Amino acid sequence: MLIILLLGTATYWVTDTSVVSTDVVDIGDRKKPVTPPVDLRMLAEQFGSSPVLTPEQIEEDKQIDDEQVATAGEWLRSIDVQERIDGAEQLAAYPTAEAEKLLVEALITDIDPEVRSTAAQSLSAFESPTDETIAALLAAVEDENEEVRLSALDTLESIATAEETGSRRYKKILAGLKKAAKSKRVPSETREEIRDFLLDQASDR
Repeated sequence: MLIILLLGTATYWVTDTSVVSTDVVDIGDRKKPVTPPVDLRMLAEQFGSSPVLTPEQIEEDKQIDDEQVATAGEWLRSIDVQERIDGAEQLAAYPTAEAEKLLVEALITDIDPEVRSTAAQSLSAFESPTDETIAALLAAVEDENEEVRLSALDTLESIATAEETGSRRYKKILAGLKKAAKSKRVPSETREEIRDFLLDQASDR
């Protein structure tokens, strides 16, 4: 991408990786472009393009993400319900493999339905969930708590609609939901929600 900036009497050409001024300075018989100290990350953010990160910055960002995930994981082990809910919510902001694993564990094992519901909701932040995640969400559709069931169903619907119709993940979700729609272990109102979604999929795709 090329961006032209007019700053005072100087004109700067901004690319993804460099800034070059059209002003020149004399160096003997030669002329050399002036390269001003412009913050490329700031310019990129201002003009809507992705900043160019150095390997050091990438590693620093990863360390920060890992630290936040570790902290949220500690909250999920708290005896305080609200702290576990906060932990599940925070993991949605850091969709790493470890965060996904922690949320699936909370969805399956936490005794509090609000924590399980929050974990199910947070899993919607993961663009390519694992088979284990899909299986846990499908199992949660049969949860004894209505809020958990609906949160799991909403996340499964979100994942499915973002997938290509013929993808393995899409087929796995729809097959699981079709089975749940016929299961007596799933309350009738939830089965009705599932059937409505399946009908929408059949008509839209």
